[in-house]
Amino acid sequence: MNHDSHQDRLNKLGERIKALSIARGCTKTSLSKFMGIDVARLTSYEDGGGMNIVTLFAIADALEVSPGTLLEGGDVTITKQVSL
Repeated sequence: MNHDSHQDRLNKLGERIKALSIARGCTKTSLSKFMGIDVARLTSYEDGGGMNIVTLFAIADALEVSPGTLLEGGDVTITKQVSL
């Protein structure tokens, strides 16, 4: 059983978003623009700030991964960069 706190899970989610963004060649500016949010909001998510399910799906779509990949992590093979 996983005993991580909610904040620990949000922090890990933020780390995954940041790592996948870098691996995909996405800047914060391009990703936030694609999502229609400002860079400060995206930075908040990467730093472990809470988000709603719609935002989670939008980030997953932009990074071309499943929401589950963002939530649970695991091995992700980056086969291409995304162009936002």
